[in-house]
Amino acid sequence: MKSLKFLFFAKVVFASLFLSTLFISCGDDDPAPITRVEDGIYVKGTATAFTELNAKALMKTTFNEVGQKPESTPRASLYELYIPLKKDGSFSLVSVAGAVQKTWGPSATFLRVADTDLDINEPKKGLWKGAIVESTTTFSVPADGLYHVVFDSELGLGAVAKVEWGVIGAATPGGWGGSTPLTASAFNGTKMTFESKNAPFTKSDWKLRYSDGWKILFTPEVNVNCNFGGTPAALVAGGGNFSNAVGGLYTVSLTQELGSAPKAVFTKTGDLPAENFSNVELGLIGDGLNVGGATHNWNLTVQVQKPVKAGDVYTYTFSNVELNNNGGFKIREGQDWTKKSFGFPQVILAGTGAADISNSGDNFKGAIDKAKYDMTLVIDAKAETYTFTVVKK
Repeated sequence: MKSLKFLFFAKVVFASLFLSTLFISCGDDDPAPITRVEDGIYVKGTATAFTELNAKALMKTTFNEVGQKPESTPRASLYELYIPLKKDGSFSLVSVAGAVQKTWGPSATFLRVADTDLDINEPKKGLWKGAIVESTTTFSVPADGLYHVVFDSELGLGAVAKVEWGVIGAATPGGWGGSTPLTASAFNGTKMTFESKNAPFTKSDWKLRYSDGWKILFTPEVNVNCNFGGTPAALVAGGGNFSNAVGGLYTVSLTQELGSAPKAVFTKTGDLPAENFSNVELGLIGDGLNVGGATHNWNLTVQVQKPVKAGDVYTYTFSNVELNNNGGFKIREGQDWTKKSFGFPQVILAGTGAADISNSGDNFKGAIDKAKYDMTLVIDAKAETYTFTVVKK
């Protein structure tokens, strides 16, 4: 009986101690429990919608633009986030690895790039870049808007770029020589949309790019894309050109919402009148051509001509064209890239030599060195078809 009483007494004492310990561990003077979040790099601060770590502000790895191919995978150390930022606040980057958190900010070398120092391919509406270091010093921006925040943790380099989206390409009013801007929605801390309604698009290729730039340069080995390709339904940073199958008036928009993948809408809203090509001078250009017994270049368009017109059908004839199998070529308007150009995806191939022509990065590529061809491009402006007939000599 004494043993049973002792056992009961021991259980009561143990329970009392446990409850006492539990009560003490929850005292007001104890530190707050640590909130666990997914490992990675976050953007937070008063310039953002989040002053605490939030999964919607988690940066994602992205492609290195240098040497990027369709089969490429994202660079493990290259992070980016498109995020709305306010001018009357500041923000930091916070890396999380288990229970270890580090705060990162701009170094003394992280500065706005002067317009005169911008590379021709870099965004031009405001670009800050340089070293990013572990620091409590914060970033800030001079105007409300959408920004592209980039950090390469291996290189210790980063960038903040003002984002104003536009469309560019042979299908757009500005051709490949200049972007046609999209209009930004009112500022919102978590979601921004850029849109143009009833914009004219011909049957050709195009892309989305921001602030008149293609990429941000870090080193000769690492750059980050400032453009989207792929398809409007599945956007890819630095992806291949969109190919517009039918010309017309379109509503085109790009929405970037924190926590979600970017979404584009490309919807036909009307028809375009048949284009008049009567005064459009087209020729051939590229290092896949041999001209005068030597490999040609991407600077000078040759065999430039106006078409023969029959109603809405326009015919261009290129005679004795010698190709090599080392480079590519295109059909281009005039002597620059500001107007029309046609490559492999935009045409219907025909003729006895069609099998000798393949696609190389949207360019035409010949299969046989020093082979000669007669070529014609027939444009049916009403149907918006481009038939490229290649006849081997």
